[in-house]
Amino acid sequence: FPVTIKKGWNFSDGTRTRYWLLENMINNTLKDVRKINYDFHRKGLDQMSEKLEDGRKAVLESLIVLQKFYKQNPQAYIIRIFCDTKKIEIADIFKSASDEQKRQMLNIMSEVDPSNLGIYNRVFNK
Repeated sequence: FPVTIKKGWNFSDGTRTRYWLLENMINNTLKDVRKINYDFHRKGLDQMSEKLEDGRKAVLESLIVLQKFYKQNPQAYIIRIFCDTKKIEIADIFKSASDEQKRQMLNIMSEVDPSNLGIYNRVFNK
């Protein structure tokens, strides 16, 4: 029986495939992304229901770690996935933030996710 592997499951199918997404998720050198994701959700979003400012601060701290990770791994596919799935949520979290927090978020995301800068800039619209 010849084994046929569907497109996207092989490392040679490109860098933005299921193969590389899974590889990024389990690769020990990219473990910081798992911590970023955990901190964003558990320490950030989950806390926002009771302590809005503490939760928003935790989200901002996770974005700071994301920026550091991005500087070391700018081509990591998992960063693109995180930004694509969280861009609107991030913008919504910072709409009612202080101007300083908005600027910090915007500085980070303009480096990490410049293609969605228009979405992040909306936090300054009243």
